[in-house]
Amino acid sequence: MHGRADLWLAAMVMVAVGIALLFAVYRLSARAKAWQLGVWGGILASLLLLFGFVFSGSVLIAQLLPLRCLPVCGNFAFPLSLMLAGLLLRSRIPRWRRVPFVVLLVGAASWALVAPLLSDTPACGDLWEGDVCIQSGLASCSAAAAATLLRYHGIEATEQEMAGLCLTSAKGTTTHGLFRGLLVKTKGTPYRPRACMLSLAELQASRNLPAIASVALTAEISESDPRYMREWGWQIGEPHAVVILGFPDDGEVLVADPSVGPEHWRVEGLRDLMTGECILMTTRDKRIQD
Repeated sequence: MHGRADLWLAAMVMVAVGIALLFAVYRLSARAKAWQLGVWGGILASLLLLFGFVFSGSVLIAQLLPLRCLPVCGNFAFPLSLMLAGLLLRSRIPRWRRVPFVVLLVGAASWALVAPLLSDTPACGDLWEGDVCIQSGLASCSAAAAATLLRYHGIEATEQEMAGLCLTSAKGTTTHGLFRGLLVKTKGTPYRPRACMLSLAELQASRNLPAIASVALTAEISESDPRYMREWGWQIGEPHAVVILGFPDDGEVLVADPSVGPEHWRVEGLRDLMTGECILMTTRDKRIQD
C-alpha cells in the first residue's frame, strides 16, 4: 500500500462525487414519468456498457486525464453506476427487487473503484542485461519495461519500485497503472509520459523513442504464421509490454524485451504484434510532436 495515499484521496473524492450524483439524479427524477425513467436508465446503462467494453483502461482516458490518480479518477463506471442507482431507486420496480439490485450495483462499482488499491505488489528482482531490465515474474513485464524506459532517460528505477508505483498485481499492470508509475517517477525531472495510439508508421517517424509499446498475438496472426507460438513462445491474447529503442534500418526494430533482453525484431513482426497503445516520454517545457 506504500505510496498510494494520493489514490485513496482520489477514491474518497470519487465516492463523494458519486453519492452527490446519486442523490441529485434521485431528486431531479422525482416528477419523471415511467417511460422517461426507462429512457434515461437505458441511456445510462448503455454508457456504462460502452465504457466497460471500449474505454475502460484505454489510452483515450489517459489522454483526457493525464494525472497520477488516473487509475481511480479514470474509472467513469463508478459515477455512471451511482447515477443509474439513483434512477433505479426512483423507478416503479417493486422495492423487494429494486433495493437488492441497487445494493449490488453500488457494491460492484465500489469494489471496482478500490480493488486496484488493495492488490498486493508481487515480489520482484533487479536483474538487468545491459540497460534492459529483465522481468522476474510472468506479470511484471510492464514494470520492467518502465524501469528500462526510465534508464534510457537517465532516471534510475528498479522493477520492484515500478511494480509498486504502477499498481502491478499478480494479474499484471494496466495501461493506467503504467502511466501513473511513470508520471510519479518522472516528477522533478525534465520528462513526463504521454499515452497515445500510434500506427507502426507513426512510431517509426516518432522523435520520442525509446517508447513502451503494448504487443499481443491475435488468433488471426497465429493462424497465418504458426511460428509465433511454435518457435517463439507467444500465446494468443496474452498482453506484453516491450520498449521500442529504434529502427536501425528499414527491415529491423531494436527492441528491449523484458522477457529476454535486447533483441532485433523484423518490422513485419512488430506490425503483427503491436496493439497501437504506446507510452512516450516528452519534455515538460516543450512537447515534441510526433
